Amino acid sequence: MDKQQFSEKIETVASILGLTWCPKKDWSDNTGELKGLGEVDIWVRNGGYQEAEKIMFSSVYPRDNKGQERSNSGQGVTIRVSETKAAEQIARDIQRRFLPEYLKNLIIVQGWIADLNQSYSQKAANLKQIADHFGLEIRENNREGVIYYSAPGIYSIEAYNATLVRMEKVDCTPEQAITIIELLKEGLGRKET
Repeated sequence: MDKQQFSEKIETVASILGLTWCPKKDWSDNTGELKGLGEVDIWVRNGGYQEAEKIMFSSVYPRDNKGQERSNSGQGVTIRVSETKAAEQIARDIQRRFLPEYLKNLIIVQGWIADLNQSYSQKAANLKQIADHFGLEIRENNREGVIYYSAPGIYSIEAYNATLVRMEKVDCTPEQAITIIELLKEGLGRKET
C-alpha cells in the first residue's frame, strides 16, 4: 500500500473512531499515530517485514515527568489487521480487539505516573529545602533521585524516597565525624550502647 492510500484509509479510521491521524511523513514506511482525548495514543505502522500486507496498531502510553516510560510488557497491546480491509472494518477491529484492553491499561499506567510524579515533586521539595538553606545547586542525574553536589565533604545528597534523604560518601575529619554522629544520635533519640 502506498503512503497516500495508507494515509487516506487511516484518516477514515480516525474519523470513525473520533481520533486524530498524525502521519509521520518523513519516515520511509507507512507510520503515524492515532491520538485522542485522555492521552489516547496508538502507534500505526504498515510496510515493515512483520507488517507485510498488515497494518499494526500498538499501544503508546504517556511518560512520567522524567520522560521515562512506565508501562511493562504486561500492558502492551498490539493487533494486526489486513490492509485490504475497508476502513469501517478496521475501525470495528480496533474497537473490539484493541481499545478495551488498551483503555483499561492506560488508566492503570496513568495512575502509576500520577503517583510517581507526586513522589518526584516531594523529593524535589525535600532537596530544595536543604539546597536553599546552604545555597547549593540542585541538578538532575540519570538515576531515580535528584542529586546535588559540592556540599563540603559530601559526595551527594539524594532524595531516597518521598520522605527520606540519603547522604553518601561523607568525607570529614574525625572531629567532624563525631559531631555528625552525635547529631544523628540526638536526632534519632538514641543513646550510646
